[in-house]
Formats: sequence, C-alpha cells, structure tokens
Amino acid sequence: AGIKALKKGLEDFDRKKGFRGVIGNVKEEEWSKFLEEIQNKEIIERAEYFDILPDGGKVEYPEKGLKTGEVYTGLITDLNEKTKEMEVRIGFFRGTIPYNNFSWALKDGKKPSDLFKKGDLISVRIEEIKGGKILLSLYQKPVVQGALLCIENSTGFVTALVGGYEFTETQFNRAIQAKRQVGSAFKPIIYATAITQGFTPASVIEDMPVAYEMPVDEKESEEIPEKWKPLNYDMSFRGEVTIAEALAKSINLATIRLLSKIGVRNVIELARSFGIESPLPYELTLGLGSASLSLLEITRAYSVFPNKGLLRDVIFIKKIEDWDGKLILENVPVNSDSYPSNSTNIIYHIPKPVYPPDASYIMVSLLQGVVRYGTGWKAKALGRPVAGKTGTTNDFRDVWFIGFTPDFTVGVWVGYDDLTPLGEGETGSAVAAPVWVDFMKEILKNLPPSDFSFPDNIVFRRIDPFTGYLAKPGDENSILQAFIEGTEPQSYYEDYMEKMKGF
Repeated sequence: AGIKALKKGLEDFDRKKGFRGVIGNVKEEEWSKFLEEIQNKEIIERAEYFDILPDGGKVEYPEKGLKTGEVYTGLITDLNEKTKEMEVRIGFFRGTIPYNNFSWALKDGKKPSDLFKKGDLISVRIEEIKGGKILLSLYQKPVVQGALLCIENSTGFVTALVGGYEFTETQFNRAIQAKRQVGSAFKPIIYATAITQGFTPASVIEDMPVAYEMPVDEKESEEIPEKWKPLNYDMSFRGEVTIAEALAKSINLATIRLLSKIGVRNVIELARSFGIESPLPYELTLGLGSASLSLLEITRAYSVFPNKGLLRDVIFIKKIEDWDGKLILENVPVNSDSYPSNSTNIIYHIPKPVYPPDASYIMVSLLQGVVRYGTGWKAKALGRPVAGKTGTTNDFRDVWFIGFTPDFTVGVWVGYDDLTPLGEGETGSAVAAPVWVDFMKEILKNLPPSDFSFPDNIVFRRIDPFTGYLAKPGDENSILQAFIEGTEPQSYYEDYMEKMKGF
C-alpha cells in the first residue's frame, strides 16, 4: 500500500510538471531489428525473474509475455488523429494507448502529432491484457522523490517503510537517512511546549509584523546585524488569534511570538524527549521549521500524541526464525515493566512517558482542528477521526504531511534530491497530503472507524477562534475545542466588552 500510494503521488506530481519528451526515434527500415532486441532484452530475459511476495510466495512473469503494471520501451507505429489513439509495439506485441492515457502530456492546446510521430520511442505501462488486446498508458519516470513511514501506535511496529520511488535506483532510504527541513511540520512541538507552560487552545497571541536582530558571525562583527523579518505564507496579518487558530492555519508570525515567550531552550528539550536527535538551531527560526530532520524522527515524535504521552521504540523487525522455525530474535512491545526478563532471543520494549496524557489529548484536538478547518483539510477525505499537520519550506523545496488516527501515525515527505524547488504553490497540503490519504484509505479499509479516547479531566467548549472567548449559540464561526478542566474559558466576548464599559 505504501509503495503504491507514494508512486502514484510522485507520478501525478511529475505529470503535472509536463512531458519531458520521447526517448528517441527509430527509422522505419530498422523497426524489425529494434523490436527483436526489445523482445529479447525486456520480455524474454525479464521472464526469467520473479517477485517475492510478503508471505514468501513467488509471482512468476508470464513466459515470454508481458506483465500488467510493468513498464516497457514502446515504439509508436501509428498515430490516429481521428480517434486520438496511438498504436505501439513492444517487441512482437501490439498495444494501444487511448487518448485518456496520454492526454496529460498535451498542454497549451497541443495535438498528439505535435509531440509524437511514427518511430518515436516512449515508455509505456501495461494497464490491461484482455481478449488478446493490450491496453497501455504513457509512462514517465518521476524525477521528484518522496518517502513514507507508518508506525503502529499501540506497538511501535513499522508497518510500512518506503524510502523513495525505486530503492534499486539509488539504494538510499529517504525515510531514515535523509535529513530535510521540516518547515511547519515542526510547529506542533512548539505548541506542545506552550500547553505545558499554561497556555490553552483559547490563549491569544499576536499575528503582527515583527523584526529580530540575528546574531552575527565574529568574522563579520563590523557589519550591521541582520534583521530577520518573518512573514506569513499568505502575506497577511490577523491582529490577534488563538493558539487553536494559529496552529490550524499555520500562522508563522503568531508561532514566532509564541516561541519567543516560551523559550527556544524549552522547545528543544521537549523535542529531545520526543526522540528527536538531529541538531536543532538555538534561534527563533526554529519556529518556522529551520531544523533538518529525518522522516523517522518527526513521525515518531508525532506518535506521542495519540499514544497519550508515551514514546515507544520504533521496531522494524517483529520476529526472525530459521528454516526449521527456531526462534532467532523477537521484539515484544509491552505496556508496563511487569514482564519476564530479556532472554537471548526476546527483547521487551517498554514505552517511556514523556508528555502528560491530558496535554497529549489537547494536542490531538488542536491537530484535529488543522484537518477540520486548517491547512490539513485534504485529510478529511479519510472520512474518520484524524489529526495531522502540513509542512512546507522556503521556496517549496520540501513538503510534508504527518498525521495520525488512533491506530497509526504516518509521515510523508516529497522533494527533489538536489533541493530544486517543487514550484510555486506546491505545498504539503497539495502534494504530500494526497499520498497520505491514499495510503491510509488502503490500510484502514477493513478497520471500523474509531475516535481518540481522552482522560476524565478533559472538557469541551465551543469558542470564538480569534478572541478565545466562549462562542454564542449558533455562531457559525465557532470551533469545538478540548480543554484541561479548569482552564476552559468562562465568559462570552460580549459580556467582557460590556464589563469593560464600566472602566
């Protein structure tokens, strides 16, 4: 499911950027020789190999045939302008690419004949083989890369790990080995720190322009200190907003002001307790996600919230047995320290409490708000309780979506290996979130919807997202928000204004 979702997302993104052109062209008098080479190299030789299924079974390639879903080199033998279909030869096989299966390559009013001609070589994917007919689609291998990681909340088991479009190409696992700027995906760590310092979802912070003097390198001490002027993504200012609104809309300036109040050191300490080990900048740019982390680190950190404040070991291997079924190694997650002592074959994993359970649910509620009415709105397509956060870095070089249900925490990252910008408007919501949704739909399809459980000292109130006061009944702009009992708002904004008239 992970490979399928990530590949689809990267291919969809790549197609949106346009067709990069045909592989080459073969003169008609050389077709027979070329097609015979393709038959031998891409069909007959490939049929000697097989895939290994998760259960150990084999998927044999059809003997001297084509396999659905595989990509081959195709030679265009005819282009029908009337039906807008392309006839393609793959070795000794004939197939057809209907218009809908290559129309993505036609931009700016171009016709098929503007891009393709007889003898052109293209990559094609086998979509269907039925009744002697072979249905194809135009294929283009994405240049953009991505990664996906899924952790089972109750155990810490990694249930999906995809380190790139094709591992065999680079043998570089981007889910574990790559360190990329996380952007706004780091903001929940900041807001989680604030909750432990007495801030509530209804606390108000300023969303106004601000400038900070940044420290200057000693070698350049004679120069004027640089002033850092952070901006919001939409270049607007809202005045005052609640914590809930600031996180849901991923408001940069409000987050920076919050970080300056709670202290960078405190945020870094919490990040460390959440399992983040990569270097973190001791400066306010941390509020905009200037740190470079692995997908594994940030996904594991998010899993603390649905786990009620527990940090679990990430376990990649459940069990290893030899050919005769003898146990070599087993990793066993446990929920308390009441377990047998570790044996030479069994390792027990105890979760570590790193965050208060009630504050964890407040963060769950805040991140549900990101999905309900904030930047993570695309995750609503899952149709069940979900929480998460988008992340987009400067110049759109890295995009993220980290989200969770009660069962799983899943992280998705998309970007170019050489740091090429993805393009204007290519955000975590636009690029990473759809991959996350496709994957979650697949792994949750046989599980009934479940909601997040919460401690007894959690209460719910409907508040105004800008003032933090209780919302009047029927207020369409109000949001339902969780509070730790005793910290919830007690008055309505109108009542406050009426009271202030007396001063």
